[in-house]
Amino acid sequence: MQAKGLNMNIVLLTDFGYQDGFVGVMKGVIKSLSPHVNLIDLAHSVPDYDILRGALLLEAHYSYFPKGTIFLCVIDPGVGSDRQPIIVKSGGYYFVAPHNGVLDLITAIEDIEQCVEITNKTYMLESDANSFHGRDIFAPIAAHLANGISMENMGEEIQYDWYLNYPFSTYNEEEKTVTGEILSFDKYGNALTNLRARKGIKYGRVLEQNAKFCNYFLEGNDRLPNLINGSFGRVEIFMPEQNAEKQLRLRKGDEVILYLQ
Repeated sequence: MQAKGLNMNIVLLTDFGYQDGFVGVMKGVIKSLSPHVNLIDLAHSVPDYDILRGALLLEAHYSYFPKGTIFLCVIDPGVGSDRQPIIVKSGGYYFVAPHNGVLDLITAIEDIEQCVEITNKTYMLESDANSFHGRDIFAPIAAHLANGISMENMGEEIQYDWYLNYPFSTYNEEEKTVTGEILSFDKYGNALTNLRARKGIKYGRVLEQNAKFCNYFLEGNDRLPNLINGSFGRVEIFMPEQNAEKQLRLRKGDEVILYLQ
């Protein structure tokens, strides 16, 4: 019987790509143990080992899924080390992931209802390798969750710790400015910042250049940086139909200033 609060969706987020079959074999493990589930790909082209990028993707998109969805998040440069495999219940959702910061943005905005370190080998696959926990630990755990096995049966409850050194924005009330920085880049070369999308932005400054605030992409200046409230719920820097990262030579950590009305 399905556990109360769970639904039939398992959503996968990894940095595996599709070249080596890692995503496919994780799906095979899940379907072998839980044939009824719907498997949904959120993304598998997260830049290699980029935990913050994975956290940003998860934060931006998780709430568009039904409550009870299980998110299987494997961006795991510390695989095989002493980092903990965990299950977190937060905001009515379930997250199966390494305890390395990939869930930090979710748990910062949603109350943590429960956090369990996965220790019960009954629900793992036996393997001589210690380098593919996505297949051997996280995929079977997600499948057993979908089958109604409780988190308590899979391990011991622990305290959640935060790992990301996340840069917070600063507000200057006298000057009516908010200062932040670039966190990451999307497929189109748009820069995601740590500045939350908001109303009342007059313009900004990026790399000592004024940046126009726009309501849609084609409204932007094709020679200078532009700002927009993007789909990640953050202010983004863009150039219309161009790669702003390359054209403007933007880098992670570059300062962005918003001037407010």
